[in-house]
Amino acid sequence: MVDFLEQVQTLIRARYPILYLVSHEEDRTLRLLRQVAQAEHMELSVWRRSDGLNGKGGTAVEALQHLVSQAEPTMLLFLDAHQDWKDVNWVRTIRDETQSLVQNGHTVVLLSPIYSVPLELEKLVSPLDVPLPSGEEVSRLFSFFCLLVIVSLFSTMRTSSPSTRQSLTPSSFCFGLSLFPAPPTDLPFTILLPLEVLTSRK
Repeated sequence: MVDFLEQVQTLIRARYPILYLVSHEEDRTLRLLRQVAQAEHMELSVWRRSDGLNGKGGTAVEALQHLVSQAEPTMLLFLDAHQDWKDVNWVRTIRDETQSLVQNGHTVVLLSPIYSVPLELEKLVSPLDVPLPSGEEVSRLFSFFCLLVIVSLFSTMRTSSPSTRQSLTPSSFCFGLSLFPAPPTDLPFTILLPLEVLTSRK
């Protein structure tokens, strides 16, 4: 992952105006870009089709024109980039403003699960695949969710009836801790804990 961050920083420092990142993981990619923006002393803005620039509305063209007007180097992330290429005005505006992006040190980042660029922009765009999480990242994430499970378990046990405290199935306290609900079928074992442990306020 360090190599990817360094590659993005190198392209930004070399004044490459448009980066195209390919990934399904929007939130994770946004966190990575925040790290880059902080390291490069840049502002980071986000445009979404649903709520515009930083949640304040506006079209993609308006967001790009706003970027060009900024005095300080800024990174502007466009989500779902592949859905906007049918708008010829959008494509034309990108071509028109490319030189201004270079001169002012701005960077446009296009994020999409697929790589799709009009012929007119192929020479202006620098594509990069966002790598999968490293083993260290997966380990940290797993530890975090394990902690959430433990907290959820003790919170549920302290507020449940005595009968519930004596038997709690894993699927019941894991529900909602991931993007997908726990399976409806309970696993064939229960967790038994002493009542004094579960009700301790320490």
